[in-house]
This record gives sequence, C-alpha cells and structure tokens, in this order.
Amino acid sequence: MVKMKASKTQKAQGFRLRLPAAPKWLSFAAACAGSAYLAFSGNALGVPLFVLSIALATVYSYAEGIYRRFPGRTTRGELLGKMALGALAVSMLLYVATKNSVFAILVFISLAALIIEEVIPKKWSAEEIRANTVELAWALGAALFAWIFLTVALGTPSPIDVVTSCSMRPVLERGDLVFLMGGEANAPEATYLGGGIGIAKKPCIIERNGKEEEGALCTETIVAGNQTIAFDRKNDIVVYEPSPRITDLIIHRVFAKLRGADGQLFYMTRGDNNRQTDQEAGLSLVPSGSVHGRVALRVPYLGFFKLFLFMQFDEPEGCDYIIKPVNQ
Repeated sequence: MVKMKASKTQKAQGFRLRLPAAPKWLSFAAACAGSAYLAFSGNALGVPLFVLSIALATVYSYAEGIYRRFPGRTTRGELLGKMALGALAVSMLLYVATKNSVFAILVFISLAALIIEEVIPKKWSAEEIRANTVELAWALGAALFAWIFLTVALGTPSPIDVVTSCSMRPVLERGDLVFLMGGEANAPEATYLGGGIGIAKKPCIIERNGKEEEGALCTETIVAGNQTIAFDRKNDIVVYEPSPRITDLIIHRVFAKLRGADGQLFYMTRGDNNRQTDQEAGLSLVPSGSVHGRVALRVPYLGFFKLFLFMQFDEPEGCDYIIKPVNQ
C-alpha cells in the first residue's frame, strides 16, 4: 500500500471545509435570498442579514487583494477561541448561580471574542480568507434555512423569541428561549361591543425571598358584556406588539378573548407575575393581527446569550418575587 504524504498546505488547512466554487456562490445566493425573504416579510433581521451576506460575498471576491496587503501574517485566533469558550462557560454558570451583572458582562466579552476568533482567518492568505468567508456564508445560509423552515412548520413569521422580563414567573423566566406557533389562542371568549370592561380585584400573595407577604390586590376577574371571566393560568401565553409602542414585544398570558360584532378578535392580557392586566396599565386591547404567536416550547437559559449580546445585563423589576393567588 502506498502512503500519501500530506502537503504543507493540506496540514495547514486541518479540518477546514473546502467546497467547489459553484456551491460557494450558491451559498451566498441562498443567504441573500433567505435574508431578502425575511426583509420582505417584515422581519427586522432581514435587512442586516442581507447586508451581511453581501459583505461576505464582497470579502470573498477581493480575498486576493487582501492577501497582497497582508502577505504571510498570522493570528493567534485559535488560542483566543479556546480561552473565550472556557470563559464563556464559567461566566454563564456563575451568572445563573448569582445573577450578578458582572458575570453577564464577562459573558458578553467572551461571546465577542468567539465571534472575532471565528471571523478573523488563522492566516492572512487568500485561501484562508476565502475559507473563512465561505464557512460564515454557509452558517448564515443554514440559520436562514432553519428560520424559514420554522416559520412554515409553526405557522408564524416569528417562530423564536426571548423572555426579557420577569412578568411571567415562575412559568417563564428571564433568559428563556421560547418557540412560538400560529393559530388562535386558547382562552375564554366573550362578546365585546365596546365600552368599559368591569374589573374585580382579589387578595393575592407576594412571595419574596421565601417569605409570603399578604395584603396585595390582583385583577382576578373581569366582566365583559354579560359574561364574567376569571383569570386562568392554563390559558395560552402569547407574544404580541403592544399599542402604544412604549416597550418591545410582550410575552403575557391571554386573560380573555373579546369578539366584536364584526367578528374582529381582541385579546385581554396579563402577566402571571403582574397584579393587573396590561390594559389597566395603559395598553390597548390586543388585535389578533398584532400577535406573533403562542408559546409552544420553553428552553431555559439559551436566551441569555441574546440578552447579553444586546448588553441587557441588569435584571428588571419583578425578578425578586412571585405573585400567587390566595387559594393556590
């Protein structure tokens, strides 16, 4: 048997992905098409992803010129990547255990270092720059394909979201990654012809640091038309766009469905860890068209990576207690 001796170039490449020219450009085309689809469907990620796809294709096209400007330069990206990955794991574990914002900042720094390590080529050569660009394009294309697949499979243009507050504790915690599905929410329904909605408050308990505080009042019943509806923690949880837009998307439970005379559907909502409905807090009833989807699956902790990348390090109000009904 004749043994083939690897060339220096092959050794330097290691496990780098090498693909024929046609699939490389096909990956760029798929990334651009996928991001364009997101942009035209109204998703905020579409435009920046499309710009990123074009930027990657441009870098790939001019890799020879970059090589001429930086001949033979190398980086220590591999060592940086290993250190960043270890720091990321330790920082996340310490944050989950302590909720200290210092560890959240360390997670952000570690994530930034990992991204830099992935983007910067191991060696400033045209071949390495092409390889890095192609790998990023394939990763981007795969992510876009997965997103589009989920939008079709789950029946919503926004199939994934992250819990940013503590208003749904203990069912949903800050930092949870949630998968959404389309369709009408499951909740009691009443006919709504406009006008006021009756509110009935009952005593509730605030549990803080293992101790229960009594004396608080929570909205537990509403009267719409001739129908009385009690707050049920088995109703669906939805993600919706509030109006007025004083905050980002809200993830709260449907208190009741209100059907107008023309058949239009509105939702009245409340966070499990809030004392009042969103409408009492100044938000309008939620038209069904403003709902992105119903929560179908919760994955703990994964959402923290997005929160920290967007520098949301500090816990918001309400993360140190849980509101419970008296009869629970």
